Amino acid sequence: MAHEDRLTVGGLPALLCTPAGARSTVPHIFVHGGGWVFGSSVQSLGLIRRLAAQARRPVLSIDYPLAPERPYPHAIHALIAVLDEFEAGSGIAGVIAASAGAQVAIHALARANCRHGAGALLFCGAFRPDTTAWSHGAFGSLEGRLTSAAMQAFLTAYAMPPDTLPPVPDHVPPMFLSVGDADPLLADTLDLYSRVAARRAGDHLQVIPGATHGFMNDWHLDAGIDGALGTAVDWLEDRVASVRAGAG
Repeated sequence: MAHEDRLTVGGLPALLCTPAGARSTVPHIFVHGGGWVFGSSVQSLGLIRRLAAQARRPVLSIDYPLAPERPYPHAIHALIAVLDEFEAGSGIAGVIAASAGAQVAIHALARANCRHGAGALLFCGAFRPDTTAWSHGAFGSLEGRLTSAAMQAFLTAYAMPPDTLPPVPDHVPPMFLSVGDADPLLADTLDLYSRVAARRAGDHLQVIPGATHGFMNDWHLDAGIDGALGTAVDWLEDRVASVRAGAG
């Protein structure tokens, strides 16, 4: 990185990672995971740097309010404030989010009054308000970054109402949904993609063979994961270029 700067955006602490040779100052917004109860703007710093280097633009990682002290929908409202502040200033290239952060991101994009960014890259999203899906039965008791028991504890702390599935109104930008095929949250992503693909075009699904929850953090250990991550970021940058060309 050429610069890593601590900022306050929308009233939230944030970290702005700017790669050497950046082609633009317009950032992607990064929303971390952590089951809504832990995590910070620096918890996936290696991944954030990798994303910024691939995109050749800044990535802004935010510290949103955490449960149980600040349960649903505090994090969503906080992210909307960040998106609105950047939209009124330099603008937003895209939104990148992981796990619980992906749930926060898609709900913020849905509740905002206008489109924020050219696309959304959502990894391993925690989109369902329960642990009853088939993928929890298949993978939820395995060793790894996430179990069904842990997910239920996170959901209890977050206090998201039952049946709170992500809405996808027309102004939500196209989404690239990426998930491992051994993730307890696999069904969350497949169900969302099925619902979205039935009513609009332009969204993309990427399922990583043999990958578990949070696989994207292993990009430096696995060439296949690194390649999948590169494909996802290139999709997002192609979206940014397409929107810019259309505006021009």
